[in-house]
Amino acid sequence: MLIKDLIDSKSLNKEIFKDVMFFSLAEGGAMGVPGEIIVVNKSPGAFAMESVYGDVDVSDVVKMFPVLEQCRFGMFGLDSEVPEGWNYVNLGMGNHLIVADEVYDEFRRLTKDCKREVEYYGAWQDAAAEILGLETNGDENV
Repeated sequence: MLIKDLIDSKSLNKEIFKDVMFFSLAEGGAMGVPGEIIVVNKSPGAFAMESVYGDVDVSDVVKMFPVLEQCRFGMFGLDSEVPEGWNYVNLGMGNHLIVADEVYDEFRRLTKDCKREVEYYGAWQDAAAEILGLETNGDENV
């Protein structure tokens, strides 16, 4: 798993959303961490914020990352749509990932063995870390 800086509403800023390569969003009732938002940018940096158990409001995230407003996440990920320049990956159980075109081919190569959504859920952060040269905590079972 990626080593992420935990962001609260006071430390939310536009720099976090500069050159985003991966953006994940967990719905309020999602498995895992409901309401968790993870941003991985080209700086490189990885940031996590929480809209259910934390104090980050999704509307504030939309202001800083307008791409999110153009996304439509369907129930169970079905019929989800993202704007041009982005690719949708269903992480299952109310978890969604969008990947920038710039890194999508490499992401697909690294996750080629994933067959089900839950497998992508477990693999995407390590793939992002490898692509962008970020550190992970090394625990594959987290």
